[in-house]
Amino acid sequence: AGGVLLSWDSVDELFPDGLVDTMFAEYQEDIARLAARPWGSSTISIGAPRDTGTGTADPVVPSRGEPAGEPTYAPPRGEIEEILAGLWSELLGVDVIGRHDGFFALGGDSLLATRLTARLRAQGIAGAKLATLLSGPTLAEFASTVTPHGAVHRTRIVARPEQRFEPFPLTDVQEAYWIGRRGDFVLGGIPALFGTEREVDPADAGRLEDAWNRLIERHEMLRTIVTPEGQQRILPTVPHVDIPVIEVSPGDRGDEELERVREQMRHSTSDCTRWPLFDIRLLTRHGRSWLAVVFDTMIIDGASMLTLFTEWERLGVIDAERGVVVSATDAIAGWTGTDVAGGVSERLAAAEQYWRDRIESLPPGPRLPLGAEPSEVTAPRFRRRQFRLDAPGWRTIRERARRQGLTPSVVLLGCYIETLAAQSRQTALTVNLTLFDRPPVHPDIDRVVGDFTSLILVAHELREDDTWLARMQRLQKQVWRDMDHREMSGVRVLREAAQRGGRLAEAVPVVFTSMLGIDDALDRRIRWPDHAWSQTPQVWLDHQAVELHDGVLLTWDFVEDLFPSGLIDDMFDSYVTSVQRLADVDWALNTPWTPAGSARSASPGAQKPDADPMTSSASESSSDSRPRPGADEDAGAPRTELEREIADMWRETIGRSPSDRLENFFALGGDSLAGTRLVQAAVNRFGVDLSLRQFFGSPTVAHLAAAIDRELSTNVSTSTGTI
Repeated sequence: AGGVLLSWDSVDELFPDGLVDTMFAEYQEDIARLAARPWGSSTISIGAPRDTGTGTADPVVPSRGEPAGEPTYAPPRGEIEEILAGLWSELLGVDVIGRHDGFFALGGDSLLATRLTARLRAQGIAGAKLATLLSGPTLAEFASTVTPHGAVHRTRIVARPEQRFEPFPLTDVQEAYWIGRRGDFVLGGIPALFGTEREVDPADAGRLEDAWNRLIERHEMLRTIVTPEGQQRILPTVPHVDIPVIEVSPGDRGDEELERVREQMRHSTSDCTRWPLFDIRLLTRHGRSWLAVVFDTMIIDGASMLTLFTEWERLGVIDAERGVVVSATDAIAGWTGTDVAGGVSERLAAAEQYWRDRIESLPPGPRLPLGAEPSEVTAPRFRRRQFRLDAPGWRTIRERARRQGLTPSVVLLGCYIETLAAQSRQTALTVNLTLFDRPPVHPDIDRVVGDFTSLILVAHELREDDTWLARMQRLQKQVWRDMDHREMSGVRVLREAAQRGGRLAEAVPVVFTSMLGIDDALDRRIRWPDHAWSQTPQVWLDHQAVELHDGVLLTWDFVEDLFPSGLIDDMFDSYVTSVQRLADVDWALNTPWTPAGSARSASPGAQKPDADPMTSSASESSSDSRPRPGADEDAGAPRTELEREIADMWRETIGRSPSDRLENFFALGGDSLAGTRLVQAAVNRFGVDLSLRQFFGSPTVAHLAAAIDRELSTNVSTSTGTI
């Protein structure tokens, strides 16, 4: 009991005298060495020939302190290794770095690796790639792949204080949120929100209100609105925010009152042209109080929420820290590369080529069973499932991941994808991966509150003959290759895929969000809200993970009316079981992936997602300009005065006139924001109601003119006209 018996049986006459004994002794030694040191912390030579000088086995049992043959600490050699060691020490919080130490073994993750490559580029060191850290996990091996004295790519902010309160562009993700607020899109018509509730001392109401107003002064994005033209603008000053106290009745009546208040808060930021884009209320019941907060995520991302929660609690008990020096306007411009110096255009060009080469091979998103057509869900309501894995179990999983050179986020992503694949019966699929990385454009960049979210598309293929560990290693390599080309966001990739048609022309309405690692600099003693929720237009299912002081919180937010009853509950339970098992099973065992044996039935025809604002067009829109019903199908120059007027508006919007009345708006360079502006201009000029979704489905001069003509002829126009 309590061990394993290892034995070899051999035919003595077949081998030279003593050979098998020597081999068996070396085998024993290798096994002992594997047990003595974490596998990812150094290079272990397995099965290396050993000459004992006698021709017979002389088993050597390595000491527990330093396994025989293992490399001992060796200081960095040369300029590159010394530079790397200094950066690793700073980023990983490890005082002494040896040339045989591994990035993952010392606690590295994808976020730290992203910061490392950006810092190296800023110092003129070329060749630093995220994917390389996988193939060369030690400092010496990674140093051999980079070269000094390259072009110095210091992505830095150009401060423009005189433009601080001028409108500036939305990011790709903000633009998708803005368009998704419109009811034209299936599962749209709602703002992107994150809401929380946490119990507070009723006596702290005044202190919390004062602290929040100080945060508004401190963080400019809390004073931001979005203009009707689709740009964001910071307001120089705003009124004092009073936090209302709402008394909730006891009993069932109170439950109804509480639900009404929550519903009001879900719609309080629907008009993003009006400040504020947040809502805060103090709810009291049975002598207890809860602080309810709703943020519009057009102005704040996951990392910013953690920053705000931390500062809000601190500001209530201590004096305000120094203000954030960098402007949010300048920080976002620097992050997006619209106003920076050095290296951005080259990396963007490389990223665009990478994704254009990959688009045709990307598999579709998960085709989950649906209980209703997406178009039938006119008022999307999200429900949350959550599970908190305790600290010991999470530490075990993190340590196992570290030993195998995997990041904890990739491990969770793998469990998530395989749960989706089992239910959708797909062996290959694509999901959206949320990124929170902020390049070092300013020392204060991590303290700036704003929406710095970006997306990349992650494709994963499940092969039945792979072990679970092999699948995760392959997934991580793909994720890091994709992250090396993150300058072209997943939003833009989806737009281009929609223009081309093909397998990825449909929406990818499933998201994986991991905030692991982004809060290391924050005070984890800040208590996480008692209740939290989120909603995002056009998203079916959003996975979120956040690391807390007592473990990791795993949540799924999903559109409840979209799926068969109980489906997501079953999937979430299966996902949680998969994660929990990682603390108990051997990852390298041959555990082949197989689809679920009983997938839920879907409503007929409910598999295909409808138009997604992230794709810039409906799923049926592509570079194929075939006409749709309702318009003259003959090609040629614009024919009528109305068509010629629309062609002029087209030129004013994207700078190019269509030579053919059936040319595709998006194929000629238009995007979702330009399309929205074109349709809004037509609404204002002709005083008719137009569907943005219909234009995205048939984006031609002929079809837009036909839609306007139908509205005018049936006399259903409105005096003001809305989309």
